[in-house]
Amino acid sequence: QWQRIWPVFGASNQLVAALALLVSSCWLVSMKKPSRFTLIPAVLMLVTTLAAFAYQMVNAFRAVGPDGGSQPQWFIFMTAGVLVVLALAVFYEAVVSMKSIKRSGSSA
Repeated sequence: QWQRIWPVFGASNQLVAALALLVSSCWLVSMKKPSRFTLIPAVLMLVTTLAAFAYQMVNAFRAVGPDGGSQPQWFIFMTAGVLVVLALAVFYEAVVSMKSIKRSGSSA
């Protein structure tokens, strides 16, 4: 059974790395330092990881049972879906935060 959830676990580790780079980018922006060298890898890792989650969700939804019939793996589907929603929420908050920091810094 662990082999079914292992890809979601691996992708979630990559998601943590992408979000850590994103948080680092926000910190660099707030310190008025160059953030491109962390922001570009963060976005690339985030896009790749979200694509992996989407792929896993499709495979979990189309899973075939032992009798050859359709038997979706709802736990994997929902776990990947929740992680996608949370990742997008954190990404949105980071973008809003960076825009706010840049806006307040340019008007000062």
